[in-house]
Amino acid sequence: MIEMVVVLTIIGFVIASIVVGTDMIQAATIRAQISQIEKYKTAVVQFQNKYGYMPGDIPAATAAKYALAARAGTPGNGDGDGIVADTNNMAEGIFGSLAVTSGEEHFFWTDLSAAGLISGNFNDASATPTAMTWSAITTEVPAAAIGRHAVVTIAAVGLGASPAFSRMTNYYCVWPITEINVGAMSWNGTQINAFTPAEAYAIDAKIDDGWPRSGDVGAESNEGGVISTPAFPLAPADGVCISNAAGNPYNLNYTWGATPSCDLLFKF
Repeated sequence: MIEMVVVLTIIGFVIASIVVGTDMIQAATIRAQISQIEKYKTAVVQFQNKYGYMPGDIPAATAAKYALAARAGTPGNGDGDGIVADTNNMAEGIFGSLAVTSGEEHFFWTDLSAAGLISGNFNDASATPTAMTWSAITTEVPAAAIGRHAVVTIAAVGLGASPAFSRMTNYYCVWPITEINVGAMSWNGTQINAFTPAEAYAIDAKIDDGWPRSGDVGAESNEGGVISTPAFPLAPADGVCISNAAGNPYNLNYTWGATPSCDLLFKF
């Protein structure tokens, strides 16, 4: 009997250690994702202080003066209006291939890289949408700290009619893809979102208000193959980002908490 108690005690310690270790890894990943976004926000402020414009949006003549990548100076391609748009001048949806590879949303990263304000070497001078695989995508935009084939892109469009978001505000968008076909995109197999609701909530609560449809951090979701921004409140279930409970909170039912079902948007 004593031997059995000892064995069960040891098993309990092992299980507890595994749980604690997993929680520590998850907490570290969440901190890394927050840190990544905060570093980009700081880099943008430094760029604006030095050049007088938002990265990507800097007018063609000013970009040439500072030896930044050449751009047309047309709407969505270096027009200096303060909005980081694509070559359709915000006609493209928020999570589309143009948001990665065209116009100001593309030059945003090349400008910050050229100014030495971020890590990584994003030096593709073309503003034309290009088909690419994962390895090429991460030379155009940064891989997200959360992992899961997620990237950080820029957009100021596709935010729907909800008052929680502004259609004329810049956002960092963290979402997963594995390859781009011009005019479309291929998701990472069956995984179509970057964060579990618990992870999304932890990040939102840490740096904003903890609510997915308000404040400076918001949630997007691919639900049933349809991208919705902000995510639709639905009855709690596996794969749902936002609950339809009072106030539309993150879906924090831990029965299905391990399923990535949210992408996040960070206003800047």
